[in-house]
Amino acid sequence: MLDSTNEMSTRVLESNFKYLTVEDDWITIHVHPGYDYDIEVSRARTCKEICSWLGQIAEKTWGSKELLGELVMAFNIINKDLRGIE
Repeated sequence: MLDSTNEMSTRVLESNFKYLTVEDDWITIHVHPGYDYDIEVSRARTCKEICSWLGQIAEKTWGSKELLGELVMAFNIINKDLRGIE
């Protein structure tokens, strides 16, 4: 959802993600209990930036196919919100 300044409003995406949480301006990947990996949404706006993040996560030992799939869905939802696409 966009506010009057075209910024994503503070909220949690209401999706059934198993591996991550999207809140405010952050995507938090829950790697294992006690360890989270944060991605600042403002650093994942363009296709190039998103692909870079996906590549970085894919190289991690914990970067599973399922996690990457959720991350792609989260980036898609966030970027639709930012562009105002229904």
